[in-house]
Amino acid sequence: MENAMKTAVYLAAFVKDCQGLMAAWDAVSGTPALLPKKYAHHSTSIFRPKSKDVTDSPIGEDVVLEVCGWAADDKAQAFAILPHGRFGKYPHISMATKPGVPPFHSNELLETGPVHQVPKGTLLISARFGYFDTGGNEVFSLVGTPYEEQAAFEGWSSLTA
Repeated sequence: MENAMKTAVYLAAFVKDCQGLMAAWDAVSGTPALLPKKYAHHSTSIFRPKSKDVTDSPIGEDVVLEVCGWAADDKAQAFAILPHGRFGKYPHISMATKPGVPPFHSNELLETGPVHQVPKGTLLISARFGYFDTGGNEVFSLVGTPYEEQAAFEGWSSLTA
């Protein structure tokens, strides 16, 4: 099986409309123009997850992320999101960076601030929970993956989500 060796690099909520999210960034009051390297792609839940992290996650489920703020400096820009499950110390979506700056700089950006508030309920983001694998794919089902047998053994009911 070709996918058998492709394991999860990170668990995440993948944004369904990346272009729409970038337009929403521009529409939020006070945000600067997006930097050249655009992401607006996902919110990482767990980087380098263990097998149990993958099988215990809601793979394939639709989720809604609520933007609660934004931050920007000369290196990166990010939306802060309200936590949904496990989304790290600073739940966010990296929106853009300048060339050469990795998207995880958003963590430092949100830690040091300032983080500008976005009114509650103003911006809701549709996403789908899954993982990014070592083959460069977004995965939304455990069928045909290295996690399928473990999930079935644990009685996980959403194998075919």
